[in-house]
Amino acid sequence: MSFNKIQQGPLTGAAGNSAQYAALGLDSVANALYVSTGSGWVPVSGAAGAGSVASATAATQSNVLTYAVPFTGLYRIDTYAVQIGATGGTLPSTAAAYTEGFTSASISGAAIQATGTGVNNGDNKAGSLIVYAKAGTNIVVSSAAAATLTYTVLARVEHI
Repeated sequence: MSFNKIQQGPLTGAAGNSAQYAALGLDSVANALYVSTGSGWVPVSGAAGAGSVASATAATQSNVLTYAVPFTGLYRIDTYAVQIGATGGTLPSTAAAYTEGFTSASISGAAIQATGTGVNNGDNKAGSLIVYAKAGTNIVVSSAAAATLTYTVLARVEHI
């Protein structure tokens, strides 16, 4: 099957098809698949954005990932932090800022993962948060500074 539409960023607008002839689209930035059955583009479950601070850092990261919310709905935010090197300390906590989809309230500091103790190279901490985010806004994932160790942090936002 070929793609009916490929673009950079979330697919929007009419697809020009019907329920009998579904259209398939691709967001080439987020590597996300979209489907339309005649009433507009909808992300296929698992459509996601991902970001990381891949170099070892000991600093707060105010923007590990900014994800543009294409549709109001449920999104799962996952983070993973890993200790880099032998010097122990505190692995960072992570949080999200987003606009709540029902109330349009700005939510900041929503906890994704708590801090954790790192002793050895490779010690890690992970967390997950489900939010109902508003279309046309951003989900921003951040990490709080680790006390003495260096770390790498990864983040992923997935439409569910």
